[in-house]
Amino acid sequence: MTEEKHLAFCGSCGQSLSGCEAPSPEERARCPKCGSTLRHYSDEFIGTIKLGGSYSELLSREGKEKGYSEERPDGRRTAAELNEDDSLTTIIDGPSPQGEELTLAACRILIRSLNSFGANWQEPVFMNDGVIDCVAFDRDDQRKKISIQLVRGDIRQDIWKKLASNGSYENSENIQEIADRIREAIEKKAQKILPAIRSDIILALDATLLPGLCFSVVVSRLKEQHGEWINQLGFQGVWLIGPDESLARRLHC
Repeated sequence: MTEEKHLAFCGSCGQSLSGCEAPSPEERARCPKCGSTLRHYSDEFIGTIKLGGSYSELLSREGKEKGYSEERPDGRRTAAELNEDDSLTTIIDGPSPQGEELTLAACRILIRSLNSFGANWQEPVFMNDGVIDCVAFDRDDQRKKISIQLVRGDIRQDIWKKLASNGSYENSENIQEIADRIREAIEKKAQKILPAIRSDIILALDATLLPGLCFSVVVSRLKEQHGEWINQLGFQGVWLIGPDESLARRLHC
């Protein structure tokens, strides 16, 4: 990891933290605001990872994401950039995802994020019983489990149709439009799940190919305008799941 000014921020809530080094997660003190051990180290360049044919890069200023790019092992390339006018540009190159192709990968990212807060869940298991997509069991008590229902963070079909026909997708839109569409995705999925069973389900919005949906400016706008409504839906949790744990965002209180 390369750090220019050695600033540290909580990777979940953006809280500025003292100290400039990057100890292992086991040695980190928890964020005094939200309890997370995730970290962003920035002024401008957070870092790069290159492993197994994949590459990712996150650009941040003052603890807020400004850009993200990734080359994935599956051959896809994704990028997101926050522009000066607060519009967000999204680029995807590669094949359109088919069926449940990305479901288990997104659930694994959620589990790793939950475990970073002190949980102890095993790897998720694919379920797909019509209501639940994946389940994960506690490592110490197999009687405990969490159930995950996944929905795309942006449910517009034109994104995936363009990707399927052209092999690429690019679009720029304002933060308000993005926040409203995330709400739409939550609302449509919630309508299909009985209120009586929502407290046993984590609703996860898959943004693994749309990392800009997880940028702090989007999440803040969504929480400000729709946070109370999200809480009232009654789910055990509502999460936005980006391409790695640093872009997994909790939307519920």
